[in-house]
Order: sequence, then C-alpha cells, then structure tokens
Amino acid sequence: MSTVPNSNDAPLVVRVDDAIPIVKPVPVWRPRPGFREACILTFGYWLALVGLMLAVVMVAALWYALTGVKGDLEAKGGEVAGLPPGLRGAFAWSVPVGYLGGGLFSIIVLRVIVGRSWVHDIGLARVPLYHLALGIVALPGFMILSDVLADLVQPIDQWVLRQTGIGDLGDTSQALPALFSDFHWAFAVFAIGFGPGIVEELWCRGFLGRGLIGRYGWFAGIALSSMFFGLLHLWPPSYVLITAVMGAGLHFAYITSRSLWVPIVMHMANNSFAAMLMMKVAPSEPLENAMKSHPAPIIVAAICVLGFTGLAMWHSRWSWPGELRGILIPPETSNTDLIARKPDWIYSVAAVGFCIALLGLVLA
Repeated sequence: MSTVPNSNDAPLVVRVDDAIPIVKPVPVWRPRPGFREACILTFGYWLALVGLMLAVVMVAALWYALTGVKGDLEAKGGEVAGLPPGLRGAFAWSVPVGYLGGGLFSIIVLRVIVGRSWVHDIGLARVPLYHLALGIVALPGFMILSDVLADLVQPIDQWVLRQTGIGDLGDTSQALPALFSDFHWAFAVFAIGFGPGIVEELWCRGFLGRGLIGRYGWFAGIALSSMFFGLLHLWPPSYVLITAVMGAGLHFAYITSRSLWVPIVMHMANNSFAAMLMMKVAPSEPLENAMKSHPAPIIVAAICVLGFTGLAMWHSRWSWPGELRGILIPPETSNTDLIARKPDWIYSVAAVGFCIALLGLVLA
C-alpha cells in the first residue's frame, strides 16, 4: 500500500502559525507622566510660576515709571534690601501670584491627564487623622534633621561656584526677610508657607509621583519625583539637594497615608515656621543655643522621632486589593475600598515620647 498521502487528504504536517492564531499581548496600562513628559510639563509648570512672578514685577516697574513716582524707583543700596520700595513690594507680591499660576497649571494638567476624578484619584478627598497626627509629630525631627543635613552639604555650594565660575548669587536667608520687610508677618507665612505647600505637593507628589512610580517602580519613581522637587528650587545646590531629600520623606508620608493632605500639612507647617523664624516672630535663639551646647542628644532624639513615626506610618499603611503601582486610590467606578493595617501603638507612643523629649532638649 502506498504511503504517499492523497492530495485530498489533510496534510500530515501543519504549520503552527496556521493552526494556532497569534494573540498579541494586550499592552499594560501605565499612568502618566513618563520621564520625558514629566520634563516637558514641569518646564511648563515652571514657566507658569516664574512667568507670572516676572509679569508682576515688570508691570509694577512700568507703572511706577509711567506715573512718575520716582521715590519708588530710587535705589538705596545693594542687594534686595536696597531695591526700590515699589519693586521690593512687587517682588513680594509676585511670590503668591506666581504660585497661583503654578496651581492653576497643575489643576489643568491633572484634569486633562488624570481625569475628571483627579481630586479623588490623588487623595484630596480623604483625611486619615491617624497619619495626619503622625505627620505633625514628625515635624520637629523633620525640621531639625533637615537643618543638620543642610550644614553638612553646604560646602557643595562653594565647590560648585569654583567649578563653574559663577559669582555668588546671594544668601536666600538674608534676601527673603528684606523682601517681606514692609509686610505683616502673616503675609510672609501665606506666601512662603501656604502657596508652595499646596501647589508643590499637587505637582510633585500628586501628579509626577503618580506616573513616575507607575512606570519605574516605587524606589525610582519616588527618587525621580523628589529630584524634580529639588530642581524646582533652583539655587543654591545644597538647597536643591536638601529639598529633594525632604521630598522623599514627604512622599513616604503620602504613599502610607494615601492622602495628599498629609504631605501638604507637613510642607505648609515646615515652610510657615521657617517664615516665622525669618520674620523674627518665632525666636531662633533657643534652637541655636541648644545645638551649640548639646547637639548630640538633640540629633539622636530627632532621628528617633523620624524613625518611630516612619515605622508607625508604615505598619498602619493603607492599600487596596489588586492595586496598580502608582495608583494609590481605587478608582471611583470600582467596588474596592482602601484597607488600613492595624496600627502598632508601640511605635506611635515612642514617637510622641521622643518628640516631647526633643522639644524639651531644645527649649531647656
């Protein structure tokens, strides 16, 4: 019998690609922005913020020039303190106006890219009181350790100046008090504390962090969003580095609480207290004297405050079943709710205890 198959018979060898259809994998949805988009949009955010600041100053200068108010255009010395009074006032007003522009830009981008439910999706619709309280307890340690780190990295500024040949651009700690010297201290708190505290958290944590974590993972995403946060502060280099480190800490509070209000309150409180120190409303001498006489126990207590508040936040962190990386809040259309782990009260009690001890060391 012939073993040659009849032409009408089915072939003995079948091509796999003819028998089994190729199913293309469904692309994985990832939140925006990616790194390139983050760079472009952050430049737009910076233009909105700084552009409005410059517009306020230019309009004021033109107004005083046209109206002939010469007293407001006569310089009285060098640097910020010597600026014409009219221009100095315009510079002061440009800060909150600029952050208003940055805030509007942030809201527009969030609405377009994140969607109609952006307020819910970035955690502005919830306030977890336990994590908010932990954020407030962490503040003394947060502020003191940031100052200690600033002293350690400050030599970077002079090294950068030597390498680049850039002249000294001035001391911000001296420029800002002169800028707001003609205003009530509450205005400085509003301009320096509330504006940046809300707007920078919307942009860096609420928007950038969402996409960068979703695309590159928790560690790389937080590092990148914190880098953008630091670079937005421009100068000096040590301040850029310090703000980036502080941004990482604020992001930790955000992802454990799943509420943008926790880093917003921490950011506003930190900046507002700095503004009060700058305006001499709050005395800086107790901390300065304490750091000179017994710095070691203060630093150890500050580390313990941050360490135990961090452990308390982590052990009581919020999450949701099947969550997507970078998406901190379940979509409104889902039937999923956030679930909190049971708090470990040992860590929170230790954090409060070390916070009280730290304040005692500073105020003693």
